[in-house]
Amino acid sequence: MAASPEQGSDKTAHYSQSILILTSNAHAEQIGRIQKEVSDYHEMVNAVKGYLAESKVFRPEILGRIDRVYVFQPLEGMVIAEIALLKIGKLAEQYGLKVKFVAPELLVRALAANEKVSRFGIRELERILNDMLADQLLAAQEDGAKEVQIEGYLSGDVQVRPTSLRAGSQ
Repeated sequence: MAASPEQGSDKTAHYSQSILILTSNAHAEQIGRIQKEVSDYHEMVNAVKGYLAESKVFRPEILGRIDRVYVFQPLEGMVIAEIALLKIGKLAEQYGLKVKFVAPELLVRALAANEKVSRFGIRELERILNDMLADQLLAAQEDGAKEVQIEGYLSGDVQVRPTSLRAGSQ
């Protein structure tokens, strides 16, 4: 690949020893079907590139430069529940809190959101958890909590309860 000047720096970047990784969800379902139908890897790559060329997703000069194709399977089941636990912990950290306990009912709700997550990606799970928990985490932080537990109820309600407070908090 030819060298190109970096914008505004008058320096030249060389890409001859580089690996560029392109990611896309374009036509993911159809590409997943191709992957399942074609067992030989090289045939699968050619079939995917052919499909992308026919559907005009990418220009031929881009497709001609693609050497490898990796098709990832959609997330499902317990994997989403595990990711939900990690995301809940990270969300709590944004408010300076640690999570001591997450009710299994909340994880069941995360699994119920599976269809949305598999359709729109893991960012959708982050939005769902943020909508569900952010206001309560903020309230716990403002009340001086340092650790919380998150309880879920059959009614669908979720409650964030402080389990320990910072020194000097009420």
